[in-house]
Amino acid sequence: MKKYFVVYSLLVMLLFAAGCEPQQDEIITFLDNQYEILKPASWRMLTDLNDEADLQMGNPFDTAYFIILSENRADFEDTLTVGQHAHESVTTLVSAVKDAKITSGPVDITVNGMEGVQYEITGMIENVKINYLHTTLQSKKHFHQIVAWSLPSNFAKNKKDYDRVINSIKEVM
Repeated sequence: MKKYFVVYSLLVMLLFAAGCEPQQDEIITFLDNQYEILKPASWRMLTDLNDEADLQMGNPFDTAYFIILSENRADFEDTLTVGQHAHESVTTLVSAVKDAKITSGPVDITVNGMEGVQYEITGMIENVKINYLHTTLQSKKHFHQIVAWSLPSNFAKNKKDYDRVINSIKEVM
């Protein structure tokens, strides 16, 4: 009887494993299909990070969180630069985070033809230390404020995914 149970258990495990396909990275769209972005295989779409975000995703098990807040450039002065927008956005973030400190930036970047500015920030929310990667990109029609965050113990590992995701953003139009 015990022998049959072991054989049966092995068959069930094999059938289960055969039905489980490995997860793959996925290209998704946001902002009415105007932009494409990579969603890493280990991430999932989220809905509870920020009510105003145009895109929310991450991996809660790795404390990897990522949002994009897009603003129409037509709503701003024509002379507003991506650097100015980034500075204003980072100032708002820093004012909301306890013991906030800019540890890197501003660093000028270019992503698929879009100019951008990136900062790294550390701080605390409700007595929990958080590391942020804040990126602002300027597309033809939008300023995209991208905020990624993690616990300090996972930040270096998660930053690799953050960089891959940020560098995948492109206009579809």
